[in-house]
Amino acid sequence: MTTGTISKTQVNHAGDVVRAERRGEHLLPGEYEQALQCIGDYRGTHGHALQTRAAGLRYYVEKHSVLQPIRVGQRLKRLPTIIDKLCREPKMQLARMQDIAGCRAVVQSTANGS
Repeated sequence: MTTGTISKTQVNHAGDVVRAERRGEHLLPGEYEQALQCIGDYRGTHGHALQTRAAGLRYYVEKHSVLQPIRVGQRLKRLPTIIDKLCREPKMQLARMQDIAGCRAVVQSTANGS
């Protein structure tokens, strides 16, 4: 995989290659390794956006919340988990997988007590 922008077509193809390998299909030499590299690079592209969103969420809850303590967590889906999901959902295009990165705030209770 070359450095730079990864296209949706490349990402989706990498997902298809991983599925094909898991089904035992014949691949070109190095094709599976290239697909894993592409998926890893794609996963990595979510890192900056995730850090930015989590920092914004931390700022917001610290500034505006009377509910304490509040924990803000973040995570990138691990590569094996991405591959497992691709194989479980054979029609899913990797570029449309919506839960590669996520953040959340965990509070003890809601403001209205429910």
